[in-house]
Amino acid sequence: MFGSIIDNQNQVFYPSYQITADSPGAELLQNYGLAQTQCGPPNLVVIWGRNNSVICAYPNNLVASGNYELAPTTLAIVSSS
Repeated sequence: MFGSIIDNQNQVFYPSYQITADSPGAELLQNYGLAQTQCGPPNLVVIWGRNNSVICAYPNNLVASGNYELAPTTLAIVSSS
């Protein structure tokens, strides 16, 4: 596990796992120039995938902090706000 997102209102815990090299998650981060970090602190890029999976990364000049949804077939992210 690599941190988590906690929804206090709904009492739900969403675990995050560290991305492994040569995985689709690693390709996603590389495509956007993002560096993964543990979920939890504010002002991160939070990418929601299938089955409420989550990846957190530091924002950069391409991707601002906030919540994003992942299109798994294209590895594109779209702001969910």
